[in-house]
Amino acid sequence: MNLNRRVNHDDYSVDDMPEYPARTLFIHVLSKGLQVGSAFGLLITPIYSITRRKPLGQSWRLIMPASSVAFTVISLGLLYGKDLQGQLSIAGVDDRAYRIKNNKKQNEVDRETLAGGTIGAVVGAVLTQRAWSAVIPSISTGIALGLVYHV
Repeated sequence: MNLNRRVNHDDYSVDDMPEYPARTLFIHVLSKGLQVGSAFGLLITPIYSITRRKPLGQSWRLIMPASSVAFTVISLGLLYGKDLQGQLSIAGVDDRAYRIKNNKKQNEVDRETLAGGTIGAVVGAVLTQRAWSAVIPSISTGIALGLVYHV
């Protein structure tokens, strides 16, 4: 999968093909991993806190970033595996990128989680005097809450 390949617009009858289809797919997979990881982290944090008898804040600072990163790495790894196995043809990537770009609900989810992550970063920075140990989990929490807001 070549992230720098531009689409040849002569090959398609539609005008709204993404300029770089592989990048569109890559960013989509990255953002979905981050969104699912953030939601999973938000669900698992209280359970971890109770079972390990750790303060909720400490568990939150540990679980939220780790969950987000883990799910993002897994999703990108799966995409890379599909590429290595030859399951991502140029036409398939172009088709998927076109569908991603034109899926209104999916674009709404992405905007809402981006807004949630931004709000989370600001709130985390203001409430913790810019301590990165709380800003990063705040971003993940905001992403998860943006996802919940959409549902």
